[in-house]
Amino acid sequence: MRMTTKNKQCRKAPVLLIGVLLLAVVGAMLIIYASDVRSARERVARGSTVIETPHGLLEYAEKGEGLAVLVLHGAGGGYDQGLLVGELLLGDGYRLIAPSRFGYLGTPIPEDNSLEAQADALVSLLDHLAVEQVAVVAVSSGGPVGLYFSMLHPERTAGLVMANAISYTIPPKEEDLRRLAVIHRLIGSDFIYWTFLKTSRKTMLNLLGVPPGTLSALSDAEQAWVDEVLFSMLPMSLRLPGIKLDEARQLPSDLLYSQVTAPTLVLHARDDTLVPIAQGMNTAEVIPGASSVIFETGGHFFLGEKAAIRAQVISFLEQATR
Repeated sequence: MRMTTKNKQCRKAPVLLIGVLLLAVVGAMLIIYASDVRSARERVARGSTVIETPHGLLEYAEKGEGLAVLVLHGAGGGYDQGLLVGELLLGDGYRLIAPSRFGYLGTPIPEDNSLEAQADALVSLLDHLAVEQVAVVAVSSGGPVGLYFSMLHPERTAGLVMANAISYTIPPKEEDLRRLAVIHRLIGSDFIYWTFLKTSRKTMLNLLGVPPGTLSALSDAEQAWVDEVLFSMLPMSLRLPGIKLDEARQLPSDLLYSQVTAPTLVLHARDDTLVPIAQGMNTAEVIPGASSVIFETGGHFFLGEKAAIRAQVISFLEQATR
């Protein structure tokens, strides 16, 4: 029996309808994506100040009053992440100074992009702000810069906090390389990163060092903070040069850190799957007199441990600056 023209048209209609709906969904996603990225670019452009230093341009932002705290952000960060992390660890009552490290947001990568140069550039920032001494809080891949600043400029360092921070290079295992390859795909494109945030938030956090069970146990307020941190990484393309620079560094475990004389507090979550606890233990072992506090849960973002970790940091800084 031959199919009539009318029957053919009836069969084509659902296919055409599905196609139109798919195009509408994709179009709507692209419109929302463009709006979100445009807003993110406007946010990072208006929230900071850029100064000239002997090591090139350096972007920073400030917030609050009180003891000056230099907050060194991690990968995927910038001055905006520094302010968010500073508020998490310290709350109110402190003057947060949050620079964008080399290659992040408005701070370009200078010809001399060594850790020594980054530490010296931060001294230029403090001179610009007329700040004689700071407490240093270094998180994640900001750890090496915090260590170098404290080591090379002890007179400017009142105390050092290393929070889930890197201190040496661990040769990657095969599973680490696979994870890194996936992360590179995510951060290599603003659109891919944005899509994962919208559709696979739990997967994204798992890749960034937060075990699945940790996220499900969070309060609504903590869930909202997680979303703020994740979306603050947009636009990721403006942070990618700094991420690649951090990843390219090779840090031996005994890299002169024993010369750090500032009071040092190491904070690390045992279930951090992005920066293994061995990193924090190395810092605590190498720096003379360093103390350490280990959290059993919380992952790379110390989720669910806000009150406890803030109490530890505030108590330490009070003693270090007394």
